[in-house]
Amino acid sequence: MGDFFQTLVDQDADEAEAAALAEKVLAWLVSQGIVEAARTDCVLGASKGGYAPGPQMERWVDDPTEARRLTRSLAVNGLELVTEDSLLVGVD
Repeated sequence: MGDFFQTLVDQDADEAEAAALAEKVLAWLVSQGIVEAARTDCVLGASKGGYAPGPQMERWVDDPTEARRLTRSLAVNGLELVTEDSLLVGVD
């Protein structure tokens, strides 16, 4: 058992652009079936919930068998969109 995550950051975007860019990325992820469109309680600490893995998520990872086993069996397995840098204070 382990904890892991990935972070995707547009380093050229400022905070004013972040929400619109996040919506574009989310729309693409949903259109590809990588994440579900509806929010659920699949992430920890996100008051609005997160986006669970979609039906095509396995097509986008290096090891689809392992990804399927892990993501379909874990309660905490989703995407959280963060559009402000207050959570990243002190991170370079």
